[in-house]
Amino acid sequence: MRILYATDGSPQARSAGVLLSNLILAQNDRITVVTVDDQSADIDSDGIFKGASEDLSGTSAIIETKVHKGYADEEILGECQDSSADLLVIGAKGTSDARRFLLGGVTARVIRYAPCSVLVVRPDKASIRKVLLAFDGTGPSCAASAALLNFPLTPEAVVYLMAVLPPMYPGHPQREPVFLHTGVDELSVIEKMSRTRDDFIAAGRRAVSHTVRGETASSIIDYAEAQDIDLIVLGSHGTSLAERFHRFLLGSVAEKVARYASASVLLVRTPGE
Repeated sequence: MRILYATDGSPQARSAGVLLSNLILAQNDRITVVTVDDQSADIDSDGIFKGASEDLSGTSAIIETKVHKGYADEEILGECQDSSADLLVIGAKGTSDARRFLLGGVTARVIRYAPCSVLVVRPDKASIRKVLLAFDGTGPSCAASAALLNFPLTPEAVVYLMAVLPPMYPGHPQREPVFLHTGVDELSVIEKMSRTRDDFIAAGRRAVSHTVRGETASSIIDYAEAQDIDLIVLGSHGTSLAERFHRFLLGSVAEKVARYASASVLLVRTPGE
């Protein structure tokens, strides 16, 4: 696995390094630690890399470092492309004083445009014990399931699978399965989720499944809060015309969850998006 770890040396960014150190990475996995000098302030790249080395001391992966000059988001995205990164790891908030959202401006732009999967790490969620997989039966959520099956979690981590179904309205009994916006009916989603849960169990992972009704993003965030989830995993739609039509299901929903959830968030993108 080729991992790009973007850091500005802030405590929030260093939490991402600690999380990486806690993953079960192989000796042939590669972590590229990148920091960006945007010339708005003097940066101590040596100090940043020293801190990253300390945070990553528990990993077996190969570690290399790079310094870029320019705008942070552009340089991080460019390095993702140039290095053919499989995963970008970044803290939820850097050193900027943006208070409107829980994500820093650079992180928000990076998760929208990154060509690879993105792991956004919250400061107090650097240890992954509970994982929530948002499942809707579509290609992106199935890709997220496959990615999570192969993700280097510790053996003790528990996977919670959750499908968010449309709300039931009073006075409007539903005798037939409601079709979701993706054209997949509820029974099909639940059956696929059950099979996916069994895949995790067959792989030796403890896994449970759950369905709720409501608005997708808020339901995911609320459930994660209630279960004290450490990592939320979602499939992220691309930008084609057909996928724009479904963006609010797991497109803008993925961005909302990454923006507002208190858990770390893994947005899985499939090749070619």
